Amino acid sequence: MKVSILSIGTELTTGQIINRNSAWIAAKLKQQGLDSTVHVTVPDETEVILKSLHYCAELTDVLFITGGLGPTSDDFTRDVIAEWTGKKLIFDETSWVYIQEILKNRGVGVKAIQKQQCYFPEGSTILKNNKGTANAFSLDHKIQTKNLKIFVLPGPPAEIEAIWNDHINDWLEKSTIYVDKTTTYSWDTLGLPESDVATLTESALTELKKDFPI
Repeated sequence: MKVSILSIGTELTTGQIINRNSAWIAAKLKQQGLDSTVHVTVPDETEVILKSLHYCAELTDVLFITGGLGPTSDDFTRDVIAEWTGKKLIFDETSWVYIQEILKNRGVGVKAIQKQQCYFPEGSTILKNNKGTANAFSLDHKIQTKNLKIFVLPGPPAEIEAIWNDHINDWLEKSTIYVDKTTTYSWDTLGLPESDVATLTESALTELKKDFPI
């Protein structure tokens, strides 16, 4: 199973904030024995996002997308996903009720602009976000002979973690039962330059290959 991560947000490409989400998701995938094939970070620009979607889809079977699910004018990830997959955006009343409840509990007024967070591509599975107002969603998209699984998540790390624990982790465990998983071993070294460590490890790997030929 090949996986890619697409991070969306001009605040990421301009260096305003560090993209911690890709590293966090990659580490979670590694726990399941999966390596992420590619990490792509793009600004809030429709054409760039569309090109990145095509690129990631060609390389992988599962695509994680983060960012652009909020209530502001530059939060249009759902619109681009709908365009790319050829799906209509459908309003979800349950998500709207949920947003109003959250904001009321926080003492925040509800604004009409927040309704945009309640639209999802037709056929999506809505993933409730118990840490914020932007529900995530998953979607299956057929590209030629490939069935691409897409997970679209909000940007805040705490919200991604909550959605991952509530929805994605179980899906991954079930989906990787029969996957040939990889295991990475690492050693911490102190007091030697990289070249010396490389000489030692390369020699050890050469001997290992003799005993366990591929």
